[in-house]
Parts: sequence; structure tokens; C-alpha cells
Amino acid sequence: MFAQTRPYRWRCLTLLFLGLFFLGLCAGRVLEAHPESGEVIGRISIAGPPGAQYIEGWACEQGNPDPVTVHVFTGGGPGVGQLYSAYTANASPGEPGISRACETSTGHRFLIDITGDLFSRAGQEIFVYALAPKGSSGRLLAGSGTVAVPVATTFGRLQSLDAGGRATGWAVDRADGTASIAVAVFVDGASLMGAETGTLVWLGPADQAAPDPDGALGINGHHGFNVQLPAWVTQGVHRLSFYALNTRGTIAAPLQQSPAVPGSNTLVSQFTFSTSASGFPTHWVGYKLPAGAVDLVGLSGTVSLNNSADIFSELLFYVTFMPSGSCPAEGTVASNGPPGLEPNLWSDIVKAPTAGTFTMPVNFTLPVGIPLSNCLVVAINGGTVAGEHVVSGLANLLITYTPHTDAPTQMLGLDNEFCFGQNFGCQEASTDDRLTFAAVNQVTQRSKLETIWGNINDSSFDGSANFGPLPSAPWMATNDVYLYHGSDCSQFAPGRSLNGPGDFSGQIPKDATHLLSAPLTGGGGAGEGETINSLLPGTTSGIAVYQNFPDVTLNPGDCLVTLFGVKNTTGAFDNEDQLRAIVTPF
Repeated sequence: MFAQTRPYRWRCLTLLFLGLFFLGLCAGRVLEAHPESGEVIGRISIAGPPGAQYIEGWACEQGNPDPVTVHVFTGGGPGVGQLYSAYTANASPGEPGISRACETSTGHRFLIDITGDLFSRAGQEIFVYALAPKGSSGRLLAGSGTVAVPVATTFGRLQSLDAGGRATGWAVDRADGTASIAVAVFVDGASLMGAETGTLVWLGPADQAAPDPDGALGINGHHGFNVQLPAWVTQGVHRLSFYALNTRGTIAAPLQQSPAVPGSNTLVSQFTFSTSASGFPTHWVGYKLPAGAVDLVGLSGTVSLNNSADIFSELLFYVTFMPSGSCPAEGTVASNGPPGLEPNLWSDIVKAPTAGTFTMPVNFTLPVGIPLSNCLVVAINGGTVAGEHVVSGLANLLITYTPHTDAPTQMLGLDNEFCFGQNFGCQEASTDDRLTFAAVNQVTQRSKLETIWGNINDSSFDGSANFGPLPSAPWMATNDVYLYHGSDCSQFAPGRSLNGPGDFSGQIPKDATHLLSAPLTGGGGAGEGETINSLLPGTTSGIAVYQNFPDVTLNPGDCLVTLFGVKNTTGAFDNEDQLRAIVTPF
């Protein structure tokens, strides 16, 4: 966290928990007194036969006819579980029981089919969090945590996907093991929100002889597929997701080894790190790559932190490489790592002000490959901030790479950190929450902006005497990336610079291109040792960011400007990003 003590700057951010209350409602009839006016209420359950189950429920802000948004999590509520997707509760108007509870007659029901990637979380408890129409309040719905994602009736495996786009595999539905079912292939879907939202490129039968299920599993019938996919899926980097369709014709579980990139290879990095020492030691693990250069094209899995005490702790996970020399043996070394490391290709930070385990999902497939060679390095850096106790981390990552192409891809670091409401602890800090900071990267060569990826973390501190005060009211932290053009960049120093505090958000040029906006919000009035509620988007320790840009050109003299600010309250905040821009010069 404290920039002057280490080269890999760490940030202090409370991980975000919610103190939430359940309301008991059954068969559309209220079983207890109505909550106070304006509160968010509702209930969820699981319905439907095996293979066609769905999450059903209702949610509203009492007295407000406008629909609420519901976020589906698995494994815990916001700040703990993993976000799946967001939906609108606006169906079935005029139901008497719900109308009485909501004090409005507009529709407040929702039905969410359990399909596709949601089956990958089979057995995990389901939590549904409802937000008021303006996001000013929210609540975990009754029934959350009492139902779980069911196990799909289908199963199967993607056996191969070569560089030419030919795919082979098999799929079976337990509901009728002798029947041949279909397989669907989607390209470039939103992985954390259901990859079946991508482009459908093939839907066909798995009706060929398949030794794996027929012999090894003792299943009768024909269940294999062998398909040549369109040539365009092999041009550039594309993520292909394979799903079985059950005997009802519904998209069911993804096949094992899916998703995949044509012609790719994978490397598993799974290791733990534990420390009670201050000073943020680092644990490094090296993996030898094939001879010559390869291209990093994807990361998936999870990273997590386990905190043994109610003392603020943080862990940074990152991926880099060594173009020459021997791979580092697994172990703990100085915080700047072994000699010869390249700049980080990716990093993610997980923070915890309280005891517990906090997990962040990782799931990216890049539109272009990032060249690397010799030795891939994965590391965990961090530990306790204020008092010695055991802090441990787990990296569980699948790294996907392909043969190297000649594209001159480059990485620009956009990672920065700013503190508000206190004058210490970050790269730059201000006691005035009304001001903003600007982190600037000057453009020196004409390039195509491909992607901005990473994560953003904004929070108050933990309420202890080690940091500034907690916020006095609900707040919003703003995180925006702009492309300023030409002379608009002359106000900033050459190269990379940190600017402020000042009124940068009020001085955005009219011709600036707004590339990215990721506001995070939270509550106020927490006591010492309590955490601040994160409402958008609800994933642990902030928001994962992945955005492609099909038609943005960076010209010499332009600059990428990241603006940080806090609105609507007073208190101490730590606003940071672990973002990187991928560009291709031309």
C-alpha cells in the first residue's frame, strides 16, 4: 500500500461485505409485518423438472412501481460470492399477494433459466441481491442461500480443437443415455455472464461413434461429433465455448475442456502462499515455456485471500515472464522479484479488512496475443498491513497460449492509486474529497487500441486508527478513462505522470473520447471493523474490467487520461486500478 516502501505499489481498500436481512414470504402472502416504506423486498426459489429448472422470484422497492434490478450470485452474496448476471424484475403485473407486499400493481416477478455456464457452478448456493431503481438501497432476497445450482443432466468433453478449426468431442444426456443429443458452439461470449451470449457458429448432432462414453463409461448409442468450424474463428484470437443440449433441446452444461482457443495450449498454475510477516513478501513460481516465442491469449480461474484476523490485509496476484535465464524455483524472494523480469502482463488485487476467505474470478480471452518467451512467472505479493497475523493466498489459474504471430503487440501500464480524505498511504493523496486526480500516459507512436483489461478497486478504509475516517454517507467513486487529443495533452508532463489534486473532472475537453466508465458505490456509517457495502457490480474487491475497442486509433501527441474521484460524502477512500491497455503499433 505505502508506495515508498516497495516497487510494486499496493493499495488499501476494504473488501466489501453486506449486512443483509431476510424477509419471509410464502405463496404470495406476507408472513410478517411490512418492512418500512421504501425498502427492497422479495423472495426466490427453484422450480421446474431436472434439465429445465429455473430461478423464480419477485423483488420490488416498496411503494415504487418501477422495476428493480436483481443480481444473481453463487457461493455467497455481494462482496463474497461470484456474480453471474443481472436481470430485471418486471414480469406478471397485478398478482394480489405481490401487489399488497410491494404496494404497487406493476410487474415485479422474474424467471431466470438455469442454462449454460451457470451449470459450471453446480452445487453452489444461489444468492439474489436486488437493487432499488436508482441504486440507492438494496437487499438480499429471502430464500437466498437455501437453494443451489442443480447438477446438469448432460455431460461431455471437447477432445480437440486444432489450429484449423476442426473440433472433436462427445456429449450425453443422463436422462436418456441411448439418445444422440446436439452440441452448440458459441464464439466470444461474455464469459462471466454466460458465454452462450456469443455468436452461434455451429449447432449440430453428436451422433457419431465415440469410444470414450461408449467404452470407458459403458454408455450405449452414438454420442460423438467431428466438425469443421468456419475459417474466421481461426483468424486472430477467438474463444470458442461448447455446450451440450439436453433431450429437451435446452442449452445445458458446457463440455469439459471448454472454452478453448483454436490451436492453443494451456499451462496450470496452482499454488498457495502464507505469511505472518510485515513488509509484503512475495512468492514466485516459474514455468518453462516451449522453445521460441509464444503468445499469451487467455487467463481463467480464481485468486483468493484467507485472512485469519479482523486486521486489514491484501494480496496482489500477477503474471509476467523472463525472456532469458533459468525459471525461478518456487519460493519467497525480495519484493522486486528475480532479475530479468519483464513488466507485469496482468495483475489483480484482493483485499480483506476482516477475517475470512475472499475470492475473485478471473476469465479473459484477449483479442490479440501478447508475446512472451522462455519462462512464465506467476507471483503473490502482500500480507498484513497493520498487525502481524497469518495471511494466505491461493492462485488457481489456467494460462492459455498460442504459437507466436508477427503482430507487434505492446502493453501500456495504466495502474495507479490515489487516496482521498487523508494525506498518506497512496501514490498521491488529498484530504479534500471534492477534488480529483488524473493519471496520464502520453502516446508516442500511432497505434490501434485493442483492449483495456484488469480490475478496479475503490473503498473506504477499515475504520481503525491506522487510516482516515469512514464515510459519513453513501458514496460513489468514479473511475473513467479518456483519450485526449493533440494540444489538450500539453497541460500534462511528457511520458507518464500523476496529476492533482485538482478539478480534472470539470475540465474534460469537449473532443475527448470516453473509453471506459466504472463507478463503484458504497454505504456510510459503518463501525470499527465493519466493511462498506459494494453495490456495483458486487464482485469481491471491486470490478473486473475487460473491454475491446474495434475502431480506436492512438496518434502521437494524444494521451490516455484516467480520472479518479469521490462523490456525495466525506471520509477516507483508497481508489486504484490494476488496468493495462493492449495496443498494436502501425
